[in-house]
Amino acid sequence: MKYRSMLAAIAISLLLPGVVLAQDAAPAPGAETAADLPPRKVATAEEIALATSLANAAIAKAKVGDLFENVTDSNVPAVRHKLSGMVCKFDPDKELSIHVYDGLPRGDDVSCSDQTLSITQTLYATRYPQRPTARQIVEASLVAIRQRFTDIKAYEGTAVSIKREGKDLPQIATSRMEAKLDGQAVFSKSSAVVIGDWVIAQRVTGPITEATVADLLAEMTLTLVIDEVTKRNAKGE
Repeated sequence: MKYRSMLAAIAISLLLPGVVLAQDAAPAPGAETAADLPPRKVATAEEIALATSLANAAIAKAKVGDLFENVTDSNVPAVRHKLSGMVCKFDPDKELSIHVYDGLPRGDDVSCSDQTLSITQTLYATRYPQRPTARQIVEASLVAIRQRFTDIKAYEGTAVSIKREGKDLPQIATSRMEAKLDGQAVFSKSSAVVIGDWVIAQRVTGPITEATVADLLAEMTLTLVIDEVTKRNAKGE
């Protein structure tokens, strides 16, 4: 199935200079690759205005104006966690859910969740008193998956990854699983990375039939987030 949809537009909007997509195995017949996606469309002033208003609405609904700022610059709404630099983009036809967790100083443990087509993504930014490793965060995520999902096993399909040039790039821990949720076969991916004082974690879940697209969206999103958080950390803000 070819995705000529908002998913493709968001995926293209997340592509960064110097990013190269790699696949760990030959694509399945009919699988979409970055080269198959439509050309990026230049957003109109009206589209940018709409996206900006949607991002403002997401911040207002969660009452987190002290923690998140609107950084929309295209037809894709975008908000940024001020403390970590984590950027959350979302489909204009859906909503972004922002959550602030108790237990740590306000703003030190937050998440944002969105859905594109049937793919759900949650990004977390947490500043722990005693910083765990990225692998420990992924293992904790797998515990939660085992509590909610059934028939869990390692994902054996085509895996998408992003190769980037440069020194001292943060190491990403990732686990790809396939399982059943409410009787439906799903693809679930958990990733985490440590940047300065912050742990950035990601959970992406979608139908197993959309695993390659979900994986692509996850990789592009996390690449953008790593760049933004790294910039914020380097500035010492």
